[in-house]
Amino acid sequence: MDGKRLGERTGVFNSEPPVFNKNYSASLDGVSIPVVTHEIGQYAVYPNLAEIKKYTGVLKPLNFIAVAEDLKRKGLLHKAKAYTMSSGKLAAILYKEELERALKTPGISGYQLLDLHDFPGQGTALVGLLDAFWDSKNILSAAEFRQFCAPVVPLLQFSKAIYTNDEVFEGF
Repeated sequence: MDGKRLGERTGVFNSEPPVFNKNYSASLDGVSIPVVTHEIGQYAVYPNLAEIKKYTGVLKPLNFIAVAEDLKRKGLLHKAKAYTMSSGKLAAILYKEELERALKTPGISGYQLLDLHDFPGQGTALVGLLDAFWDSKNILSAAEFRQFCAPVVPLLQFSKAIYTNDEVFEGF
């Protein structure tokens, strides 16, 4: 696979504004077999420092403790929950957009997520909407998640995320 083609599939949300009429068809040019994506997502969420108290066994959350100490030194510890919620809401929006793009793509037969819970087994992988204990971070509810990740998902396509009152909304 050439670098340009690979680059077209990475960092899409860093290089273009939100749109809701795109899919990944260009990445499947010349592919004639069904495709199941691998590790779609992987959006980081700021550590939920309230999780520290859940570690009661031999595993110590040194990563979380270091973040808490850093925030305390900077006088920002009171903002930790807001950082978690803000980054979590962004991650949820990005998961939604990526899953919907995959669902809109002819030829993608399924998708596999990296994970929906944080994984403490390889350093710090805070890629979850759930914590390492499979508890909700209260970023979005299970019902909200099922609105874009379920056996049936209504998909509307439209060209941009923000409209002014003098524009006509068109979707298909």
